[in-house]
Amino acid sequence: MPTEVRDILDCQEQCSKRDGCEHFTYDMLTTTCHLSDKHAMPVKNLVYQVSGPKACKGKVQFQVNLENVAYELIKQSEHAAAEFEGAIQEAIATQIGSGIHPKEISVMLKAEDADVNLRGLMPKDKQMEEKTGVTM
Repeated sequence: MPTEVRDILDCQEQCSKRDGCEHFTYDMLTTTCHLSDKHAMPVKNLVYQVSGPKACKGKVQFQVNLENVAYELIKQSEHAAAEFEGAIQEAIATQIGSGIHPKEISVMLKAEDADVNLRGLMPKDKQMEEKTGVTM
């Protein structure tokens, strides 16, 4: 029996908590959740419906290139880099929606200039070189 849910992640969570549930189908028009056991048969080309397993494996990664960002200003301060990361996390979480908390989104800031590492303020080899005097 379908139940009304907040979003697709709520539907998946219901499946993960129900004994015997292996797959879910979320209907975007009615915001209802259909739970299925291991005997469910896939149906292709359903409009406005998304199906998935009771739990996703691994994580999703993607790369975003930001242009016209003043990296020179950001790299001057660890606080500025953290604030920039936080703004990116918040923007992604807002776009994704579905109850994802911004802190669950991992952001790695990296400028195209090989000598710039925004979180460490310099590449690890240069940090080691400064600490030990040994060139890597």
